[in-house]
Amino acid sequence: MQDVLIDIERKLDTVLIENQYQYPAFTSVHVNSKGQYEIKVEFLNPDKAAVAQLATFYKLSKTLSFKSRVMQKEGLDVSQVFVTRHLVDLSPSVQWDCISK
Repeated sequence: MQDVLIDIERKLDTVLIENQYQYPAFTSVHVNSKGQYEIKVEFLNPDKAAVAQLATFYKLSKTLSFKSRVMQKEGLDVSQVFVTRHLVDLSPSVQWDCISK
């Protein structure tokens, strides 16, 4: 089996979650030892409603429908993610760490 090298670092992107919620973001993608994509999404300037919606998605603790223009352009076949970490700061900014499903 050939090792796949994926290294997308902080590319300006638009992500679509649950086929309804679209957000501008920076996206980074790497492959872990299990062959899953590790995806970091840094949402850009989310308003209060977006911060609340993103927190709700995380609290659901389930696989989410996910599309990324950057990942599609790179030919990465990812349509679902599971959010493993949700960070919010006072700016506000929201960051997700995800794995592909």
